[in-house]
Amino acid sequence: AGLLAAAIGSSLILVTFQLRDAVNEMVTFQFEKILLSDFELSFKDERDYSVLFEASRLPGVDYVEPVFRVPCTFRHGHLKKKGAVTGIISSARLTVPRDNEGREVPVPEVGLLLTRRLAEILDVRAGDLLTMEPVRGTLDSVQIPVTRVVDSYLGLVAYADFHYLNRLMGEEESLNALQLKVTPQPEMTHRFYKELNRSAAIQSVSSILDHQAKMVDVFVEPMYVSIFTVIVFSGLIYFGSILNGSLISLSEREQEIAMLRVFGYSSREVGSIFLRESLVINLLGSVLGLPLGYWLSIQTAKMMDTELFRIPIVIRTSTWYLPVALGFVFALLAHWPVQRTVSRLDWVRALNVKE
Repeated sequence: AGLLAAAIGSSLILVTFQLRDAVNEMVTFQFEKILLSDFELSFKDERDYSVLFEASRLPGVDYVEPVFRVPCTFRHGHLKKKGAVTGIISSARLTVPRDNEGREVPVPEVGLLLTRRLAEILDVRAGDLLTMEPVRGTLDSVQIPVTRVVDSYLGLVAYADFHYLNRLMGEEESLNALQLKVTPQPEMTHRFYKELNRSAAIQSVSSILDHQAKMVDVFVEPMYVSIFTVIVFSGLIYFGSILNGSLISLSEREQEIAMLRVFGYSSREVGSIFLRESLVINLLGSVLGLPLGYWLSIQTAKMMDTELFRIPIVIRTSTWYLPVALGFVFALLAHWPVQRTVSRLDWVRALNVKE
């Protein structure tokens, strides 16, 4: 019973901290590896390339890249999904598609680069043709080859080469968004916003840092509440199991304890015998719970797999030690009432009890 309780407690702790590691990895992956800009400007209509040069002269702007985003409906056979194709230049530095191993994935000169989740929804593989129906503009549907499918953690994303997507839409050097890298100085940022307010063509201004903060608020902050809850619950499992087992053992071994006291053992030395037993059982159970926790983490990731995100199986080295360390702490806490019981035991009475 003690081994089972320790294994369950250990596995629950590992699952919870694995989710914390996974969410932190998702945030880091999205905002430190893929989206590297500081701001994104969206325009009401398509603009020509001249707007890029105008944006490069804004206060504090160090670097600008064009984006041509086409909202559309993807169709493949009877399957369909609303989304958008994001056109980026081949030398893009502010939006860098990557696989879930963090490796940079170049956008093909022809065709689409799809995230695996979107490809699964549409049941397409590399080499298949996908129908794209733009929701504005000419509204003529076009067939585009799927050049590559890449694993990713967040979103249903389709990338295409900026110039290739322009040709498909009958445009030439058109863009409807800009990504900017801005000097991180408050005074410069203030001047930057002030200049943007004078432009009527800009539909929206998105701060990547704000997006990151919102993602942390939505995913990371609630995770700490879950971690605290699971630690308390796991602690109760450990505490109850160790305390119950030790007290039963005490009641069964009263005469043995009394004999040890007669032989000169102090109550602390007698209590340490029970502590060592608890620690051995607890340590073994905690270690056995680690593979169970890993399996549960995989199953949890599968259950939480949605269109918006996929939970990565990421476990930091320190996370493997946490269940064992917390189990050790819970064992020490559970030993306190056991030690008090040993100290209060009437060992003279116990010696006179007949078998």
